[in-house]
Amino acid sequence: MVNFPFSRNLLIAIFACLMSAQFAGAQQYMPSPASTGAALLRKAKIAYLSDVGPDAGSLVAFFSVARNKADMPYQRFVSAMKAWGRFDLSSAPGDSDVVMEFRIESALSDTGKLTTYSTFLSVSIVDAKTHFVVSTIKTPIQVSKSFDQNVDVSVARTMDALQALSTPAIPVNGER
Repeated sequence: MVNFPFSRNLLIAIFACLMSAQFAGAQQYMPSPASTGAALLRKAKIAYLSDVGPDAGSLVAFFSVARNKADMPYQRFVSAMKAWGRFDLSSAPGDSDVVMEFRIESALSDTGKLTTYSTFLSVSIVDAKTHFVVSTIKTPIQVSKSFDQNVDVSVARTMDALQALSTPAIPVNGER
C-alpha cells in the first residue's frame, strides 16, 4: 500500500469544496458574444426546438413540488420563442439552421446539514448541419412552492441570453 502525505478525509474535503464552489453562486452562464454560437444564431433563420427533458435528478427535485409539471418549463420556452418571433420554428431538425436542445438538469448540492438539488434550465445551441453543440446557456431555477413563477423567471433569463447572443455587437468608435 502506498502512503500519501494527505489523509483521505482531507482529500474528500478538498474535492467537496471544489464541487460546491461550482454551484455556490448559481449564476447565469452567458456565452461570449464573439462565440461560434453567437455567429450561428445571427445567421440562422429557422430553428428547431428539441425537448431533451429533465434528467433523473430533476425528476427527484420536482417530485415534491411540481410532480406533474416536468414538461411545463419546455412549454413556456416554446411560447417565449414564438412570442420573440426571431426564428421561424421548424417541425423537423433537418429543415432548420439551428437546433436548440432544451433540458432541465439537477446536481446534488450538499451543505453539510441538508442535501438538496441545484436545478438549471439548459439550452444547447446545435449547428443543424454539423450536429456540434456550439454554445450552451444555463440559468438556475429554484424548485419550490412558487415553481410557476420561478420557471417564468428562468425562461425570461434564458431568452435574454439568447437575444443577447443573436444580436450583433455594436461597434465602438468605428471599430469592426
